[in-house]
Parts: sequence; structure tokens; C-alpha cells
Amino acid sequence: MPQLAQPPSSSGSNRSRPRRWARPFTAGVVALSLMGVVAGCGDDEETESAATSTTSAEKTTFEPSPGTDIPKVEVKFAMWPYGDTTIAVPGIEQGWFEEVGISLPNGKETRAIEQVQQQLLNNQLDIGSGYVPNTIQTYATAKNLKMIHLQNSYIGNYIWSNPKNGDQTFTDVMGEVNDFDAASKTVIEQMKGKKVALSDSGSNREFFNTILKMGGLTTKDLEKLDVVSDTKIVQLAKAGSIDYAFPAGAAQSVEVQDLGFVETFAFTDMVDGLPKGDERVLNGVGHAGLQATEEYVEENRETVLRFMSVFYRIIDELQNNPKEILEFSLPTLSTATGTDLTIDQAVALFEDFYGTVNFEQAADLMTNPDYNLFYEMVYASQIKAAESGGILPKDLKATPDDMIVMKSLYEDLVSLKAQYDELKEAESPTGELADQAAEFYENYNYLDAYRYLKAASEA
Repeated sequence: MPQLAQPPSSSGSNRSRPRRWARPFTAGVVALSLMGVVAGCGDDEETESAATSTTSAEKTTFEPSPGTDIPKVEVKFAMWPYGDTTIAVPGIEQGWFEEVGISLPNGKETRAIEQVQQQLLNNQLDIGSGYVPNTIQTYATAKNLKMIHLQNSYIGNYIWSNPKNGDQTFTDVMGEVNDFDAASKTVIEQMKGKKVALSDSGSNREFFNTILKMGGLTTKDLEKLDVVSDTKIVQLAKAGSIDYAFPAGAAQSVEVQDLGFVETFAFTDMVDGLPKGDERVLNGVGHAGLQATEEYVEENRETVLRFMSVFYRIIDELQNNPKEILEFSLPTLSTATGTDLTIDQAVALFEDFYGTVNFEQAADLMTNPDYNLFYEMVYASQIKAAESGGILPKDLKATPDDMIVMKSLYEDLVSLKAQYDELKEAESPTGELADQAAEFYENYNYLDAYRYLKAASEA
């Protein structure tokens, strides 16, 4: 099966296995819809896809506006107050939205999840933060809201073991036995008879329930299970009062890790080790990104494409120059996570927890059915779980494409990129327009890159 891309380690980082792949802060809609075991308790390489080959990309039916005018557009935008859903901040701070003609009257403002959704439906907002499992959960009453961009997937569900335990890690055991089931059971069984602290947010409950089953354990096999806030988990870890920590928040996980707690098993181990299509993986994934109403996308497609281009530019910097880009958003990140973060901790959030999806990686996510986390496969499974859990009426016969419209938007960008490449190779236009086109291209604004190069060619 395709392996997850591994990013380069950050300079000076003491983290053992930073990861990057294509979720935010919960474990998928099944955490909301299924009864759990403890329910009621208080780059070194990137995967390559044919879809990224722009020379063979099919031209879509989208026709960009002629000429080189980039209209000045006001987009009423609001972010959710979380670490990954505020990644627009560096783009706002550096004027990248203005460069593509977009002004944001709300600036860096954050609003609650329910508020953003209601204001989108009432046309008080044009674009806002979104999360696919939340879209599934609310689809019956908000069919008009669509996910237009999937920017990251939370990869921060780990078993954090107190170093005094001296536990074996999954990597160690897997290297010895080379059997996923045996290795995971051996590692998870180490929790038997120990003190465990689990987040009371419920967002990592599905992961916790799943690993207990994989280890042949129940909560009765634990000496003690405390279901408490993430802040309390960090306090218990500092006091040495727990053997295992399961915080839901990324910032609190970084704090626990900095206390010396060791990652012995991770959700990404399940992604790598379980067969493609395994529900334990599919129902544990959830992508954060952007949402808008169907009408807004239809009436403002070029604005949406430019908005997406800025996000791809930000993500490229997050993956390749995290320290530099995160300096712009460190105050916002600290506020959003409730933790006074250092720049190294901010980098760790995005390397170890927020798996961003760059333009090339989006090809697998959105267009490659063979990819083990292909969006249709992941969210068809979660829709089925939501129906079984009574959250989503079965008679709606909902599909992932009823809720996610990113695929066609992404394919437009791929097509525009290909048309730019073909025109440049065929005619090699020069001059001021061509230079500006190249700058747009470098910054993922393939819409205006093609428009400007076409104008340069015609001139």
C-alpha cells in the first residue's frame, strides 16, 4: 500500500518520528456516532500520482476570464479558533491575499464552529473554516454547505508512555516480529494494570477504544482511568501520577512529549499496517479546510480558485520553511491552542500533528482511487457510520461528493497549470506579462498565471 510521506526533521528537534500526510482536532465523525468502550466515562519522499502529471492533465470545462484584469474582491472570511484552522494568518500578515485581489474585512478574526456555519448559511460570511466530519454530522440541516478545500488531517493520536515504564515501542517490536497484529498487541498490552488519563473532549475516544480492542483489553484491565481535561492531563504528567497520557489537543501533546513521555504507538502506524479500506483507519481520519455555500462557489469560482492558491502557497512554506512562516502566526497559534508556544513547539505542531496537504499531495487525496486515504473511500465509510449511528438519515442517500466539491476545483487548477506549461513550451512568450505569469505560477495562482501568459502570447 502507499506509504505516508515523511518530512525532513526540523533542526534541533528531539522528536523521534515527525510525520506529514494527508486531519484537525477530532478522530472523525464516528467518534460522535458510535457507542465506544468508555462511552459515558467523565517528506523525505512524496507519493507520486499520475494526477500530478500536468503534461497529461485533461482540460476541464472551466474557461477563465479573458484579459489580465484581476478584480478587487472583498471576501468575508472567518477562521475557527484552532491551531490548524488559523493557517491563513501568515498569508494575511504578508499580504498574499491582496496579491490576488482579495481583501479580508474580518482580518485574523476567529469565530466558533457553530457561528461560522450559521453565518455562512445566512450569507454573513463567504468562506470559513470547515471540517469534513462536522459537515457530515450537520449535512441533514445544512445541505448547502460544501467543503471547497481540504488543507490538513490531524495525525496526533498517540499512546504517550511515561518514560519510567520503560515500554517497548511499536517500531521496536515490529522490527523484531514483522507482524502488525502481533506487534500492536504486544505494545498495547503494556497498558494493562496501569494508570491512564484520557481527554474528556471525546475527540480521541475512537482511537482509544480501537487500540484497547486491538490489545485485547477493556477499561477493567486498567488500574485507573481518569477522563479529564487536556490541561489536567499535562498536570498529572508533570506530577508523575499517570503511566499513559491521551490528550486530544496537539499543543498539550507537545507538552507531554517535552516532559519525556514516549510515543509507543500512533494512528499513523495503523494507517501503514492495516489493509486499505479498514474502517479503523477510514473512520479515524478527518480533514480540516475551507467551506462555502454551493451558490457562492458557483458565482465566484475564480475567487475561490485564487483563495485556494494562497492556501497552497502557505502550505508550501509550512512544509519547507516552517520556522520562518510560523513566526508570523505564533501569537495566534498560542491563543488558539491555549498554550504559550515557542517557535520550536509551533513547528512540532505541524510536523507531528497537523498533516498538511500540499498541491502535489492533493492529487492522491482527491483523484487517486488507489491511494489508501482517497477521500471518497474515507468519507463514504464515515457517512455509513453516521447513518448507522442515527446522525445522518439514510433516506438522504448522501455521498462524499454531496459534501465535498474540492475535486472539481482542484482539477481546474491542475488543468490551468497544464495549459500554462503547454503554452510556455510551445511559444515561450517573454516580456512583463510573461514575467508576472511566472510569479503567479510560482505562488500556485495557476488561474492568473495562465491568463497572463496567454495575454503575453497574444501580444
